[in-house]
Amino acid sequence: AWEQLPLLYKPFAADLVKRGRSASEAYLRFLVHELKPAIDARFATRPDRANTFLMGSSYGGLITVHGVLSHPAAFGAGAALSTHWIGVLERNDEISDAAVAWLRRALPSAAGGLRLYLDRGTIELDAQYPRAQGLVDALLRERGFGPPSVVSRVIEGAGHNERDWGARAHQALGFLLDGRVAA
Repeated sequence: AWEQLPLLYKPFAADLVKRGRSASEAYLRFLVHELKPAIDARFATRPDRANTFLMGSSYGGLITVHGVLSHPAAFGAGAALSTHWIGVLERNDEISDAAVAWLRRALPSAAGGLRLYLDRGTIELDAQYPRAQGLVDALLRERGFGPPSVVSRVIEGAGHNERDWGARAHQALGFLLDGRVAA
């Protein structure tokens, strides 16, 4: 998405980019090539893709989507709560448009087995997300993704905070573990 990011925002994001690679790439390499193998070696896990998931909120939601799409051999599904598509603290069309442009390039075909849970609330920072999440949802539908493998929900009255994410974590975990969204 760096290429699509408007020049106005690059100085603020430049410290996140090292030698042409973003910090998110380094983080995902660490998860895939160091942390996950160490956990699998030490604990009785089910290390296959079908049993390996990412889950995060806000910017953690962004890295979850990025990780599931850029490392499909490692991660079988992801759950992204209150995904921070807008990149700043108020609605920002340029940054969310750049994120959607990246997503357009990164999405596999609908036959690719993508499993993704997305949600957002309606208050606090999440009140800024309808446009961006709407663009993401429309792109997913355009590419043939939808229930039950890809779910996008709006949680009325939920905000952008750990309390609200925790209150609905069971829904995302239900999707990851058995493909169903709990009530």
